[in-house]
Amino acid sequence: MPICVVVFKGIEEANGLITELQGTSESPLKVQLVRPSSFGEKEFNQMEGLGKEIKSAVKIFDIDSVKLLSPKLAKKLRQKTMAFWLMPFGLITGLAFTKMTGLKTFSQFGFDPIAEPLIGSLLGMGSGWIGSYVASGSVNPEINDDIQTLRKTSKEGKYLLLLETPLEFELPWKLIKDSNNLKIISLNDI
Repeated sequence: MPICVVVFKGIEEANGLITELQGTSESPLKVQLVRPSSFGEKEFNQMEGLGKEIKSAVKIFDIDSVKLLSPKLAKKLRQKTMAFWLMPFGLITGLAFTKMTGLKTFSQFGFDPIAEPLIGSLLGMGSGWIGSYVASGSVNPEINDDIQTLRKTSKEGKYLLLLETPLEFELPWKLIKDSNNLKIISLNDI
């Protein structure tokens, strides 16, 4: 999926490009405008001259709520997805292991022998949950220099406009290059 991040000094320039893209785009284009992270929510809402211009443009996101630009959010979503698969697998595996081995580990503590497979299943499910945390933490997306550069640019008070299209469509490069932007960053490797 071709992804392009266009950096703007102010919201007026970003809104200008968004309006042009919405008016002429034949391709399915996903547009996200990211406000500068140097602005808090309160300061952002109190800025002068934002009223009608922001409402006419796309929704404005915080940098930490965009999966592509927030390694912590990406890790959290990865962990939830992995837990969705690993916990049921651990439950079934725990039951199978308890039944195959015939271990009587918990019967020695006064549990009913019928509860032995149930406890083994729950322990297997817990292992899957712990495994989802370990596995999601083993992938370190913070190494990507482009993302760190974009986060630093956002801290400097610049607006980031993320543009995504499916693989079979090309980004409207002419409109993007003709806009009043500071920088264009193409993120094809993410």
